[in-house]
Amino acid sequence: MTELEIMKRAQMYIESLAKGIDPLSGQPVKEDDIINNVRISRCLFYVSDILKKNIENGGTAVKHTNVSGQKEYFSLTAEQIDALTPNEQRLSAAKMTSYINTFIDTDRMQKLTATSLVAWLMEAGFLCEMTDEHGKKRKVPTENGLMIGMEESVFRTETGINQKYVTYDENAQQFIFDNISSIAQACRCEAEEKALIKTLTEQNKGKPWSEEDDARLLKLYDSGATLKVLSAELRRTRGAIKARLAEHGRIEG
Repeated sequence: MTELEIMKRAQMYIESLAKGIDPLSGQPVKEDDIINNVRISRCLFYVSDILKKNIENGGTAVKHTNVSGQKEYFSLTAEQIDALTPNEQRLSAAKMTSYINTFIDTDRMQKLTATSLVAWLMEAGFLCEMTDEHGKKRKVPTENGLMIGMEESVFRTETGINQKYVTYDENAQQFIFDNISSIAQACRCEAEEKALIKTLTEQNKGKPWSEEDDARLLKLYDSGATLKVLSAELRRTRGAIKARLAEHGRIEG
């Protein structure tokens, strides 16, 4: 078997697993199988698509460019990381990322955003989302977050309204600095995935829905998947997802 044939077989297996199908038997896997986890499935689709592009390129790896086409992805050198120094005062995520970005050349490199930092902390289990008594959602530290020095602080606006937000003490700031390389890598993967999803949704624009697509859509929606997840999983725009859900009576058109 040639290298290209092996690659084709691997892509076929991975794509089947991403769809929740045993590639050897052709039967759907059990509902509680780990490959039915949305995050795992998304990663499998991502790898499958990369293999598919490499196969189309004759088995040669396709060079990936960053999403901006101009600026490099955010990253810090070992020397820059060592130079990061925690502030004695508690900082918000926005102020912390603003400080971190002073170490890079923003003319050639993408900035680290507070949104990306918060997303990493949520993925790592240091933040979670809660709904307050007014029905508003906000991020709060988990038990692990509190242990490293994260806490909710209160900010009084000019209109006299108290707003809560998460702040980070010296220990929490140092924890962020110690993990900045992992945060940068997560940002890069997210950016590449978004770019790939955008390309694939454009390719699927106007294509008819198969029975398999409908079944997967309803299964994910009924399990609580968001529009963002549904769009990524099915390679369809959010508008197309909403229209299809309305046709199935899941939401109002």
